Amino acid sequence: MNSSLKLHNLWLILGVFLIATIIYLSLTSRPLDIVSFNMSDKLGHLLAYFSLMAWFGQIYTTKSQHILLALGFCLMGALLEGLQFLGGRRMFEYNDMMANMLGVSVGWLFTRYMISGVLLKIDKKMVKAFKL
Repeated sequence: MNSSLKLHNLWLILGVFLIATIIYLSLTSRPLDIVSFNMSDKLGHLLAYFSLMAWFGQIYTTKSQHILLALGFCLMGALLEGLQFLGGRRMFEYNDMMANMLGVSVGWLFTRYMISGVLLKIDKKMVKAFKL
């Protein structure tokens, strides 16, 4: 856990909301169809799981925590695909699971090497601005 985050609980609540949104969108019988082009749903999977890993990778910052997050999000994606199959309204697709895993991987790389500390900077600015 990034103990420097003063608004840790706020960031966790937003992360839980992100997880809940992805679960809802994965299991609803009417998924969002904002844009439609070949493989657009795979891009949606990739972006969703990228967002999860990038968000929680800012809150939990050690390598072992990143490994657990990555495994957990990959498992979540596989489980949701299985639930789609069992629900009978959506299709089970291995390509969706691959897009999820790719999103987690890219999110991990971005978190470790490109956006490391971004949430901490936002946290500090919010604490200062709102005098928390």
